[in-house]
Amino acid sequence: MLEEKVIPESDITKLEFSQKLWPDLPAYYFRPDQYADFFRDVVRQLGALGKEAYSASTIEELLKLVDRLRGGAGQSEVIEISRSLELAATIWLPASIDSTEEPGLGYLQWPRNKTLAQCMEDFFAGDPIEPPRGKQSRVPSSFSLPYLCSRYQFSIKWTDNLARHLEIDWRNDEIIVYEHLISLRNHLRYSTHCPIPKGILEEAIDTINLLFPQTREVRRFLERRGISFAALGPCGRKRQLDLAAYRFWHGNIVELVEILGERPPGWRQLWLDRDRRNFLAWATFWMALLVAVLTVVSIVFGVVSTVYGVKSYQLGVDSYSLGVESLEMAIAQLELAVAELCGNEEIAAKVPDHCAILQKKHEGLS
Repeated sequence: MLEEKVIPESDITKLEFSQKLWPDLPAYYFRPDQYADFFRDVVRQLGALGKEAYSASTIEELLKLVDRLRGGAGQSEVIEISRSLELAATIWLPASIDSTEEPGLGYLQWPRNKTLAQCMEDFFAGDPIEPPRGKQSRVPSSFSLPYLCSRYQFSIKWTDNLARHLEIDWRNDEIIVYEHLISLRNHLRYSTHCPIPKGILEEAIDTINLLFPQTREVRRFLERRGISFAALGPCGRKRQLDLAAYRFWHGNIVELVEILGERPPGWRQLWLDRDRRNFLAWATFWMALLVAVLTVVSIVFGVVSTVYGVKSYQLGVDSYSLGVESLEMAIAQLELAVAELCGNEEIAAKVPDHCAILQKKHEGLS
């Protein structure tokens, strides 16, 4: 694995290439799986080699330019050399440098009258911020980017350009995140003369630790998306919840934290937050829902009871009518039996009163 080539056309291995970017990187500390995402973008960027707009045509020539940049080389008046220097800087640094593109697209400009280090310092020079006070001075411990994605329906757009890190596309609900944590860590530990200020590299790592805390849920979230930096851990930095610790990305962090104060879209607003900040609204809703359900259930049971009450009453009436009819039939049968007995002169002589009554009743019906 350590002998794996960057591209088939070159004899440069991935380890050798990495050590050219970060000279102090030990071979025993190089794990190819941790660099998979990084080299995917490197191979894409190397596709520019050999084109007419670039003076460098091989990886070896490009790496020599990286050495020149590390030594403080400035821009060139020759367009092809200038483009090659910017390509080398883009591969070396966690930023996209291309003076032919519009600055608003996230590309950093490198004018000929400035060094690369000056350009980096100018871009990453954060304005002084007033230390936040009260509850707004800290980020809730429950805050994470996977939480925003699951509860507020945001998605992540990964980038290899640190200049676009934590941009928010409100129209498409996308949060842009720099994905090559390995590059940030290596520039801090194993690089010399990196033109990006050390404080920016540290803050960038802190933002990633803030957005992706070291939990099983977050690791599964990243693994499902094919992102490998979870294996790097916090890179020796503690998770920083103090907003005052963020200077360059302070405004971006505040915007993300403020999303937690909004009501989630759809059915997600019905669930309790991790930190129970919406407990009152959550309890009010579910209590109201419970009362409504109990009310509906009581009405249904009332209607059912009424229906069965009516049916019971009707059954009682029918039973009464049937009893009356049965009684009348029994009386008729009794009278018939008595009439048959009175037909016998011997029996009629013994009960003359009953037979007389039955004879009068029969005469009355006639």
